[in-house]
Amino acid sequence: NTLAKAYALARQPAGARRALEAMQSQGLRPDIVGCSTLIRAYARLGDVAGAEQAFADLQGLYGLEPNVVSFNTLIEAHAVAADPQGASDVLESMAFRRVAPDLISHASLMKAHVAQKDFEGARAVLARMAASAVQPDLACYELLLRSTSVLPNYAAEDARASLRQDMCMR
Repeated sequence: NTLAKAYALARQPAGARRALEAMQSQGLRPDIVGCSTLIRAYARLGDVAGAEQAFADLQGLYGLEPNVVSFNTLIEAHAVAADPQGASDVLESMAFRRVAPDLISHASLMKAHVAQKDFEGARAVLARMAASAVQPDLACYELLLRSTSVLPNYAAEDARASLRQDMCMR
């Protein structure tokens, strides 16, 4: 896992994959941490196809059940690729697997909307969080406040005022 993590941090997913394959060839079964590390290596590059393949391998090749970390890492891949629909689809699929989305799941979905300059979509994630009983943190509000820069001046001021009010009410 350490070697796979080093490759992931270096943004070299092929190396991370080779490290997991080497483990398997030595009779060792990669665990959920190693597989999530491989997904992260692709996610950091915004390589959704690679991340999705690594996620599929986690289940098919290694016989592991995805957990919140592996799902969140796949959502992050979609966020880096500025793909809010893909991120939302992954978040929805968590329910089918009985994996509860957490703050990171929702924050990554929010990042995907912000990457698309979709303030309303990012703001809608707050409502989705409330429906899931997930409390947004300060970083979520900061992300939303920064995203108002894409709005016309009059709308940006209204949006900022509304967000400040929401922050005070929580």
